[in-house]
Amino acid sequence: MRKNASSNHWKDFWGDEQVPCDCDGHGTSMLSLICDAAPFAEIFVARIAGTSCDLSENPSITSENLAKVSDEVEYWLFGTKDLSTQAIHWAVSEHGVDVISMSLGWEKEPLSRNGRRVVSNAISEALGSQNQQVLFFAATSNDGSRSQEWFPANHRNVFSIRATDADGYHQGPNAALPGSGEIVFGTLGIEVPTASTGNTARIAVRSGASPATAIAAGLAALVIGYTAVNKPCGTWDNVRTHPGFQQFLYMVTNTSESRKRFFTLEGFYMQNHWPNLDHHLGIAS
Repeated sequence: MRKNASSNHWKDFWGDEQVPCDCDGHGTSMLSLICDAAPFAEIFVARIAGTSCDLSENPSITSENLAKVSDEVEYWLFGTKDLSTQAIHWAVSEHGVDVISMSLGWEKEPLSRNGRRVVSNAISEALGSQNQQVLFFAATSNDGSRSQEWFPANHRNVFSIRATDADGYHQGPNAALPGSGEIVFGTLGIEVPTASTGNTARIAVRSGASPATAIAAGLAALVIGYTAVNKPCGTWDNVRTHPGFQQFLYMVTNTSESRKRFFTLEGFYMQNHWPNLDHHLGIAS
């Protein structure tokens, strides 16, 4: 989701498809949720796997497809073929995106084929190049309370998102709460209607951390867009950083259960509530 306009909104790092394609429908569903949550956002799509199974079956390759190798320093961001323009790098450096949504994950951080922590390096490089002003969101897990948070959701600069029902109660196969006692965030992720692949108007109903992550990223894009329109001189720029947006989340989320927060902007959609939103943005900045 964007800062700078461009006509090139798709890039395939798994294959070499010039026309957007989706073999299992997951990406299409997530994209439709982001579009619904932030209808005015400019969205760029990077394909890093053929199907969801490729993440577990080919962790080194798919994690490399989330990374880039610099000519001078071996920093990896998103890809395996064109090593000068790969996915996170493509999204951040070429298109200046504000928000990156990753409805994916691995049980632990996969290493590249030469042993590099390519995704962590990618996140660090992206933040460094944009003065820390990129927000990353990732799905926490769909393996239930016996599992821990996936990577990259457990990365310190990534917002880990969980699934809730429409009332904000954390439901479904969410991971166990972190042992450190920290607060966790979730949004709607149970029986969410989404778009499906093909030329029909068929609806695909999705549940889990993946749709919740897409919705949370879309809501974040909505907030960033609001700050750009209403405070164009940079007054609220700290909200574009991870610490700033985290503080904003603490203020606007509802506590549904102990340590569990529900992210929604429903209370700010009416114009007469905008002063309250401005107040929260001011404190977070």
